[in-house]
Amino acid sequence: MFLNIVHDALNTVQLSTMNAAAAKGRLDRAAVVTAALRIADDEGLDALTIRRLAQDLGVTPTALYWHFTDKQAVLDAVADQLWEDARGEIGELGAGDDAFIELRRIFEGLVAVLRRHPAVAPLAPMRAIDCDAALSITERTLELLGRVGFAGARAADAARLLLCTAIMLVTSQPGAAMPDRADREEMLRHKRAALLTLPPGRYPHVEGAAEHLVDCVDDPDAYYALGVDLMVSGLRDNAPAAARQ
Repeated sequence: MFLNIVHDALNTVQLSTMNAAAAKGRLDRAAVVTAALRIADDEGLDALTIRRLAQDLGVTPTALYWHFTDKQAVLDAVADQLWEDARGEIGELGAGDDAFIELRRIFEGLVAVLRRHPAVAPLAPMRAIDCDAALSITERTLELLGRVGFAGARAADAARLLLCTAIMLVTSQPGAAMPDRADREEMLRHKRAALLTLPPGRYPHVEGAAEHLVDCVDDPDAYYALGVDLMVSGLRDNAPAAARQ
């Protein structure tokens, strides 16, 4: 009896190992990252778990551990993919191109990619100096900033602000990181209600801009374009005088 139990247990472990190995053959890191992004985009970052990933991919959680040691490794890979997508979005620089135009291209590329994945945008800084694509973009950014007179800590601060502002633009758009439409509308409704109950006449400019303060859904492209303009203009205005010409 005891031997039969042991035999069955060994068979179960062997079968589980074989299934995991077979799943490993069907999966690769790219497929897992794509699934992880889809879950986060559709349901938010909290919904992204190893168990949920395995369920969506039709494998056991054990199969995922062939490619990723834990959830943090998945999150790192997702952040790396954001940077890789941004590198593709930005494209190649020409040696003689105007530095401010190219800094705009970098900023616009970051914003464009993060807009597609607002729920995971805050992950990008986690890998800013840990993956090749991020280092490539940072290297280019620092070179361009050096070209217009930023150096040392000032250049590093400007490069950091460029990334943080791109993330802020995306995550501060009301409801942008809330995939569930019903949750988003409920949040916006509460914001509108709060503004409508302000004492009449006390904040006239806030009252006049109330609907626009709650949401920029009427023209989100204009919202992002303004953010890009303000960032690049700020870099230009704070560069040494000779570089602004």
